[in-house]
Amino acid sequence: MQKLKSILIVALVALFAVVPTASASVTDQIVADAQDGHIDGTYTAAQLQAALDSPLLAIYGGDGGVEAVKSSLGGQTTATTGSGTLPFTGAEVFTFVGIGGALVIAGIVLRRTDRNGEAA
Repeated sequence: MQKLKSILIVALVALFAVVPTASASVTDQIVADAQDGHIDGTYTAAQLQAALDSPLLAIYGGDGGVEAVKSSLGGQTTATTGSGTLPFTGAEVFTFVGIGGALVIAGIVLRRTDRNGEAA
């Protein structure tokens, strides 16, 4: 049982080490790419539209960031309305779900080992 606990601890440490590196999104890459006023990377129309919808582009995209993304999209831009959406908080929801799921699984494993009469 000590081996299982050691494996669980190593798995949790590995999860927390990987999560911050996985949180960089394509939108962040587009924002960084647009800071000079030109889009140099290759992105899909959906990714560019998502970057336009994100407030990060307007805030961190530099002087010509929004215009660079619009010109990269060409005439494919569509008007979006702000009604019916929640404000952007900057939180990566999938990161929180992953960490929460790992903690729930760790709790279940520890509880089951305690029920089997082994010291937790």
